[in-house]
Amino acid sequence: MSSATPLVILQPSLHWGDPQAMTDDPDTLSLREAMYESLVRRDLQGRIVPALAERWEISEDARQWTFDLHQDVRFHNGETVSAGDVLFSLERGLAPERRGELGTSGVLASYFQGASWQELDQGSVRITLSDPNADLLSVLLEIPILSRKAVERDELEVGGSGPFRLRHQGPREILMERFPSYREELPFPSLLWREQTDPDKRKQAWQRKEADLVSCIGLTSGSGEGKILRQDGSLCMVLFCNFQSGVLRDLKVRQALNWATDREELIKTALGGAGVPLGGPLSPWHYGFDPSIPTYKYDPERARQLLAEAGHADGLALTLMAPTSQPAESPRLVVTLKRQWEQLLIQLEIRYVSPRELYAEQVRAKRFGDLCLFDSSPLSSSRVLREKFRSDPPGPWWQGWHSPEVDAWLDQAATTPNDEVRQGLYRKAYRCIVESAPWVFLYRPSFFWGLGERLSGWGLGPDRIARFLSSSFTSPPTRVL
Repeated sequence: MSSATPLVILQPSLHWGDPQAMTDDPDTLSLREAMYESLVRRDLQGRIVPALAERWEISEDARQWTFDLHQDVRFHNGETVSAGDVLFSLERGLAPERRGELGTSGVLASYFQGASWQELDQGSVRITLSDPNADLLSVLLEIPILSRKAVERDELEVGGSGPFRLRHQGPREILMERFPSYREELPFPSLLWREQTDPDKRKQAWQRKEADLVSCIGLTSGSGEGKILRQDGSLCMVLFCNFQSGVLRDLKVRQALNWATDREELIKTALGGAGVPLGGPLSPWHYGFDPSIPTYKYDPERARQLLAEAGHADGLALTLMAPTSQPAESPRLVVTLKRQWEQLLIQLEIRYVSPRELYAEQVRAKRFGDLCLFDSSPLSSSRVLREKFRSDPPGPWWQGWHSPEVDAWLDQAATTPNDEVRQGLYRKAYRCIVESAPWVFLYRPSFFWGLGERLSGWGLGPDRIARFLSSSFTSPPTRVL
């Protein structure tokens, strides 16, 4: 796998910004993961594994977490990573002024209200929570650990401890070289990241073998240029239902909309076939997903019956707010959905909102009509359920649906360090949510990467972050076409 020439990666954007600004953009996160590390990270199966923390312990009440750091780890500026840097990074990453993309500002900080952290010795830290959280690791992996001195000198580019360090940054390319002090063997000496916003030009570059890895290739790319890696990831596309007022407070209406939705046609029309139907709020990659629970299929007759039982045999009118981009298929999706529902006398008025940042803020503020198109991106079952369905206290994306049982199961899960028992609690919540249909479940989009010969056997996990470690070549769970 080793070679003296850089591994060339072509992707739509090269923006990385502040490494502690919250984002779910895989292009940005791939750049960050190459240069920065958190206490933990995810492996190819989506499991949380050690990164800067070599090991950790959780108290029986899930309020106290103790982390032992790897010894003699260095930042790219040559300084040794210390417990003090971890505490500084937590303070900085959770500060009120730390911005997040698309309405995510303050989301991580909400998990640490009333928390404290202390340095036990130079190689250990302890986090003490006011509220228990047995899934704290899924939050900590979002907070990179930075060199305090590098930040104070405004030198963020050398403030990480990741496998690669910055060598050169140009307008549309970034060159990283292997960090000699990194604790693991790396398969490549350097990475050359290039930006190409045009999807057709990305495809052509792959066909001409100008890159070893090309992201966002698309399902329709021809064969013969190389291997295509497909990932049916954890991203869930859904319609949020507004519970503040309107007909969607009626369970039968919400269930009817789910039975009235032809997901296979949506995937074919909006995504060109690049997706899989979604039957609930979690994907099979999520810890709390339960494959035994029946899902909604396309059954217009059943939908008509439920609408009639709800008093809408003659139809009803709904409003849907949708973004003009992110996802790119949004206009095609909602027009197809409008046509499908018209067959059941459901009149759908579509309102587009741009830019995407404004759209996300309106969703978070619950300023939309009956429905809005949204995605659920956290791979963490805990975060999805708490941020979107917990009503006491309400999560940041909560839209008014209330279930005392779900609240109780989530509270119990937060105090349960035992993984198997906690998973059972999440599965109870998952079943209740599927049956109560607070969302219209749509699909999981599929993503494609073009691979060159040097990446034979390479894979990436459900978070779609490209990592270039030796472990990235170990039993990848992705499918090569």
